[in-house]
Amino acid sequence: MIADRYYYTRMNRRDQRIYEALHDAVLSGRKAAEIEGSADADRITEIYMALVLDNPHLYYLGREIHIIQYSGACERTLIEPSYTLSREIIRDFNGRIERGVNDLIRKLDLDRVSDAQAVRRLHDYLASEAEYDDTALSERKKGRLISAHSVIGIFSKQCAVCDGISKTVKLVLNALNIPCIVVAGQSAFEEDNGNHAWNIVKIGGKAYHLDMTWDINLSSKGVISYKYYLISDQEAAGDHDWKRNVPACTARRAGVFI
Repeated sequence: MIADRYYYTRMNRRDQRIYEALHDAVLSGRKAAEIEGSADADRITEIYMALVLDNPHLYYLGREIHIIQYSGACERTLIEPSYTLSREIIRDFNGRIERGVNDLIRKLDLDRVSDAQAVRRLHDYLASEAEYDDTALSERKKGRLISAHSVIGIFSKQCAVCDGISKTVKLVLNALNIPCIVVAGQSAFEEDNGNHAWNIVKIGGKAYHLDMTWDINLSSKGVISYKYYLISDQEAAGDHDWKRNVPACTARRAGVFI
């Protein structure tokens, strides 16, 4: 399994150290990560967002962080991530999600086919079996929101919003050593106030946009949509907008549409 931490690789060494400190703190369940010196709060927030996008297995991270700056002879910064689940529940879900990924790979024989075929099989399975969680957009119950916006949703209910769907696609494809990132951007539609998430996947060294959420919404029983399957920047730009520095998707999908 590759650790496709694309956003980490785009950072300077100072930002990478903050990312690493946060990652280590989260994995060990510590309340805070400590770094030497001061750091810009907006930049820390951006690094934290990159950590969330790079690591869908850290599904228990909340959207908020608390930053405490200490000055004086030993200047330092404490960064407190927010956790949405207890350590006991996390341990239980970790096992269930790992089994879910392995069962899906085995069920679809994803590890026995080419990268292009694996992406196609995963796409077709989700388009046929998963649903978009419309209710979660207006839901206020904590459990429903955590599920819909993380990999928990697909593996427990086969239902999530774009955030959870794109993170699930990344988790499965990275388990197959297929490069895949989550893109956090905007859509032309009023989903979650215009916020939207999808994937960029690399096949044969070429990058493509993959909006699994919208293909799920456009599919029906027995009819699978490929409108947003492995498309170029030019094709995606009609109804997607992204600000982050992501791989350029200039190839046409004809060579991988298997």
